[in-house]
Amino acid sequence: MLTQRFYNEEFEWHKNKWTFKIRSTYTGHYEDAKTVNDLLKVKNEENGWDVPIHIDAASGGFVAPFVNPDLVWDFSGFTSIMTNLMEIANYLAQTLEDTNIFEILSDRNGIGLPLVAFKLKLKDIHYDEFDVAARLRERGWIVPAYTMAPHTEHIKLMRIVVREDFSRERCDILVTDIKSTIELLNKLDKETLHKK
Repeated sequence: MLTQRFYNEEFEWHKNKWTFKIRSTYTGHYEDAKTVNDLLKVKNEENGWDVPIHIDAASGGFVAPFVNPDLVWDFSGFTSIMTNLMEIANYLAQTLEDTNIFEILSDRNGIGLPLVAFKLKLKDIHYDEFDVAARLRERGWIVPAYTMAPHTEHIKLMRIVVREDFSRERCDILVTDIKSTIELLNKLDKETLHKK
């Protein structure tokens, strides 16, 4: 753990109008989030500043909470982001399922990652998930199609990973484009669809 003296010196060495940089990545030390926050509160009060704290946790964020759970960390921002991603993934899964075109293969409600894996539910059709993915790409969406692992390679699926910049509005636009793609594929005959 780095000392308060080190933090005080770092505050002086690296300050500019809006930020203080604490650099311990090189040494492998964890940032003492509580001490940094306490010192920053004092500096803010002394100078009339309103400098917020941000701890990047580029390396330690995926190690420290698990190997040193007594460290004081605030994951509230990260938690709200992940909760939002899960809510959008749940909404997307339900919306796709409600079309009665797709079967959802991924778990919901935070049991799995914030993604939606799905496959065509329709039978006796002349297109597959790869055709849907190709047509979606023409509309600017990258929704990859896959075959499952050996012994289940007859199962094809598509996957949408919900990222932080994927809002509910964008989700609705994507679902509209997916429905339009299915309508188009239903109108095309097999020969036209697979013509190179």
